Amino acid sequence: MRIIAGTYGGRILAAPADRSIRPAMDRVRGTIFNMLQNRIALDGASVLDLFAGSGSLGFECLSRGAARCLFVDSDEQALAIIRRNAELLACADRCDIVADDAQAFLSRAGGRYHLCFADPPYAYEATGGLPGLVSASGVLAPGALLIIEHTRKLRFAPAPGFAEIARKEFGSTVVTFFSHHAKESDR
Repeated sequence: MRIIAGTYGGRILAAPADRSIRPAMDRVRGTIFNMLQNRIALDGASVLDLFAGSGSLGFECLSRGAARCLFVDSDEQALAIIRRNAELLACADRCDIVADDAQAFLSRAGGRYHLCFADPPYAYEATGGLPGLVSASGVLAPGALLIIEHTRKLRFAPAPGFAEIARKEFGSTVVTFFSHHAKESDR
């Protein structure tokens, strides 16, 4: 697994030896970032990487100019890999790493992010409600994007302040883009 483009382009990331963590494939990441190109400016952006795994999505953002990335995962092996990747890329000063369950984190999170990735395990039962959880948490700035990787059969519950703007299929894997619009309570 490698960084596709930017400052760290071509650099190899640490990954788990087993399949307990499912990093976003190069092809999927490449498509995500091609789709992001005309939707959001990564230069100086603040990024939230939920269910971060190896951190490949967040590190790709840092490579492409994001100012900071907050990586959230509850798995100790994943957190160790994220720390190792931050060291390999010499960008630990731009990374915050939180050991927490995504739902618990969102229930008490602060800050405003321009981009949020969520790549939960395919067996994660609450994936369909993630847009609602993210919306309720208030972590995204108006105009921010939420990108969720999930299985093809999953459908999302409506979430206030979010609109689905794109969907791309890769076999049984799907990536759905949501745009965050200001709710009345945000104004």
